[in-house]
Amino acid sequence: MIDILDKKILESTFADDFASPYYPILAELYLHEGDLSRSRKVCEIGLDHDSHNIDGKFVFAKVALAEEKFIAAERWLKKVVDENPAHFNALRMLIKLELKLSRSPKTIQNYINRILQFLPEDAECMEWLKNIQALETAEPPPPPVPIETKPEKNVSIQKS
Repeated sequence: MIDILDKKILESTFADDFASPYYPILAELYLHEGDLSRSRKVCEIGLDHDSHNIDGKFVFAKVALAEEKFIAAERWLKKVVDENPAHFNALRMLIKLELKLSRSPKTIQNYINRILQFLPEDAECMEWLKNIQALETAEPPPPPVPIETKPEKNVSIQKS
């Protein structure tokens, strides 16, 4: 059995086998230490050697969020929830990100409904639904008022 809190053991295990199922734990450890570069590198290498590791993809999404690469984070989170529809942490993270990115209410509601399938009375989902419904019923902002411009005078320069 491996001690998953021992960074040296995790690093050694990862160095011996890049496809080790422990690489997401090592990447998460680096992420918590604030070492985004190492965390990203471990995820990249790990996913190159085990492209089906959902936990690796989830940690990679968290790294992208920490780096404020929101579109990349969105892509990784979508992969996670497509491969594991009951990955509630990824779903919640994706919903928050979709709200931040002002994605369509219908798209966001689809992700909320995935959670509600399993947790029909989820308070956070109910709150999101209220917010989405409020957005859908809100009147669109009025168009901007055009700025009046004065017609330019033709200025001609006469040669003497």
